[in-house]
Amino acid sequence: MKPGHPVIDVLDFISRGAEQSGETPLSVFSRTSDLLPAQVLPSDEAGAAEVDGLVHWSVRGERAQYGKRYLHLEVSARPILICQRCMRPFVYAVESAAQLEVVTNQAALDEDNEVDDPDMEIPDRILAQASQPVLELVEDEFILSLPYIPRHDYACVQYDNQDTPEGAGKKPSPFAALAALKKQ
Repeated sequence: MKPGHPVIDVLDFISRGAEQSGETPLSVFSRTSDLLPAQVLPSDEAGAAEVDGLVHWSVRGERAQYGKRYLHLEVSARPILICQRCMRPFVYAVESAAQLEVVTNQAALDEDNEVDDPDMEIPDRILAQASQPVLELVEDEFILSLPYIPRHDYACVQYDNQDTPEGAGKKPSPFAALAALKKQ
């Protein structure tokens, strides 16, 4: 990250119950920009108005019961991804909230947190740092929120000849080609 970006003393930030938020251009995140295509959609493309090229984020410190410390991180953005079905660009909505447990030593970081209740979420842990770049945490969460295989939420144009999600339920008959042959 570049100078001038927010850096916090994690333990102090949590003890004060501090909060920071901001908007950062997607181009600032070097690891992310290497993963994504050009962030421009044609103006007539669906969702083009939604693309602002910004990552909106907030981080809040909390000291909970039994002395546990947490950072609550929220990240939202509208990056352009390439659908792996039809290979066309589309806008993907990232809305992520993460709770990170902050520990002060490597032993606590490595400690196994097995829980009997499979429905209970165990927060990820991070090691407290005196100068933690906030945007590193934001970029990590952003990357984790991106799909492994990006694709439209509805059937792609290439497969169903439909431009909208409303028409996505209408699939062509697999026997349409046979019907065309029968008419010859």
